Amino acid sequence: MFRYFIERAILKQNSARNKRTEKPQYDDINTIVILFNAVDVRHIQKAKTTLLKDGKLVYLWGINHTSISFGHSQSTIMDTSELTLLGFPRKIYVDEFQSLEADMIVNMSREYSPALTYLMTLNDKIPIRVGYKGNDPLLYDFILDKQIDEHVDFLFKELLVFLGKD
Repeated sequence: MFRYFIERAILKQNSARNKRTEKPQYDDINTIVILFNAVDVRHIQKAKTTLLKDGKLVYLWGINHTSISFGHSQSTIMDTSELTLLGFPRKIYVDEFQSLEADMIVNMSREYSPALTYLMTLNDKIPIRVGYKGNDPLLYDFILDKQIDEHVDFLFKELLVFLGKD
């Protein structure tokens, strides 16, 4: 029940945004934000390396629901202790995220997270939002027809196919 009210509040914030309908092309994307669950950080780092080799600028934003400590540079990983009581990022993270400028944001988290869902809708300067089957379609411009519980490496390869990368 609690999740329902959080999602409705997030969707209300998102409702004024015009959805994009033109499929993006890989060569037109220069900067990408990837949202993820920190347990998948090794796979996300491999995805980031692939994108960096192609000259893309990549921002990683993750949520850590475990007691594992992560020290990856160039990534923002929020521990649950750094969230509000409702599970949203604290103001310092919100301000930092809103200052990002990117061409596309992709939610690669395989678990529901109010913090990541909120971030997905927070920055209106990011014109393209991509998610996977199982995510709320109202949040995204494009939903890739792959189950969210698939392996992260597989989801990333499907994203590249969707964007038309050779």
